[in-house]
Amino acid sequence: MPVFRFAFFLLCIASALRHHAAYAAEGQSSADPYAEAAKTIAPFVDEDTIAVAHADLSRIDADKLFALAEPFLPAGHPLFRMKEAANPWLETFRRAGGRDLYVIVSLADVPDQGPFVIVPLGKDADEKRLKTLSPRGGVAERIGDVLFIGPRGTPERLATASPARRPELARALAAVGDRRLQVVFMPSAAARRVVEELMPSLPAEIGGGPMTTLTRGALWTALGADVSPQPALRLVVQSQTIDAARTLKAYLAGLLRERWPQLDKLAATLLPDVHDDHLVLTLDSQQIGPLAAVIRPALEVLTNSARRRQSTNQLKQIGLAMHTYADVNKHFPPAAIADAQGRPLLSWRVAVLPYLEHNALYKEFHLDEPWDSEHNRKLVERMPDVYRSLGSTAAGDRTSYVVAVGPGSVFEGKAGAGFGEITDGTSNTVMAIEMGDEQAVIWTKPDDYSFDPQHPSAGLTTPYSGGRLFLFCDGHVSFVTQPLEDETLRRLMVRNDGKDPGVQ
Repeated sequence: MPVFRFAFFLLCIASALRHHAAYAAEGQSSADPYAEAAKTIAPFVDEDTIAVAHADLSRIDADKLFALAEPFLPAGHPLFRMKEAANPWLETFRRAGGRDLYVIVSLADVPDQGPFVIVPLGKDADEKRLKTLSPRGGVAERIGDVLFIGPRGTPERLATASPARRPELARALAAVGDRRLQVVFMPSAAARRVVEELMPSLPAEIGGGPMTTLTRGALWTALGADVSPQPALRLVVQSQTIDAARTLKAYLAGLLRERWPQLDKLAATLLPDVHDDHLVLTLDSQQIGPLAAVIRPALEVLTNSARRRQSTNQLKQIGLAMHTYADVNKHFPPAAIADAQGRPLLSWRVAVLPYLEHNALYKEFHLDEPWDSEHNRKLVERMPDVYRSLGSTAAGDRTSYVVAVGPGSVFEGKAGAGFGEITDGTSNTVMAIEMGDEQAVIWTKPDDYSFDPQHPSAGLTTPYSGGRLFLFCDGHVSFVTQPLEDETLRRLMVRNDGKDPGVQ
């Protein structure tokens, strides 16, 4: 669902920009519509809710929306694959009586479930038709006067959750006024305290200093965007006190000088103004370009960092599934499920599905047929999320997680090696790798990294700058910095040559 994903993308921008925004006088005199909007989604908002995005889709032009987003996005961002489908989707949504759409992000759903969508159902809404617009793999069901769209497990959680009064939501929506897109980042007081306790200092990469610069300088953040008649952005952040607002602005000024010295002359334009205990930044179409020059590289760093964290967790899940398979079968899975003649049919990624809590999907495969048989081909589009890398630009049925197949590797034979055959040590031997998106493979296809001991780096890519993620045979995941010499790579892939790669 293109608009859902775009709204979530705007939420990510708001998180990255939470330094820049806050409560303003604009819109206070007509706060009732914002209170009504907050009331609509109040049953779905609790103490774990950290962000809400709202889009008035009755007033949005998809082409202008993408034009506004394009300067901020890294090259090849997957959002642009949705561009062609956006206008037809919007037209169907409107004809079905849809107008407003809310995306809600809760810590209770991260990272397993993800955000969910609420669509208010007006008197002219065609509920059945709106349900057809929900993404595959999720659920769409009426709850009261709204349509819930999201992961299957979320309605059960919401049924037992206790809604919490979050008055800051209405104030934040009012702060950015009547704009077609609104995003509010609103961590609870408890969440801010946890952050302060777990990470009392900001990372040196983003300027260092006490974490309270953010947790007290940005109680909530609001972003409002318009795409017509001209692009415009308004960012607003509510601070705890006027001193906290001034401290946050000083931090942002220092970060701008240090990170983007070429934009120093534009600091007066790009930095928010302090208004009592809040900060305000309003940009018109002429000022958005310089802002994009700041945000785009920062977003690239944030996206890569998030992808690396998620991939680390998912590779650990894959490693655990491999180990469980080995406990049952006394060896790791083969690189490919093969027929009686040894012809590869299906990937190891299918073989470990039962150990990734996807036994029902596993049972649907015809294991005696190739991955692209008439039956098995229908299952390709149902790739489990554990095989999908965050931010990947590859097609939805392709995965970046592969194993090394070649002489001496764990997966060189008809069956994967047993623990006793990994004589170099499980902590020294690579089991799986995350490749670059250009090397992503159809997840059910027996297609992996063809390891050549003479040229181990041939065909080996990475989505990250400065290193790559390896899953080792003991289950740990390491980000190994580049460059790696061919001899080091060979030792990492070979399980039994008696040589320590010197990499952990």
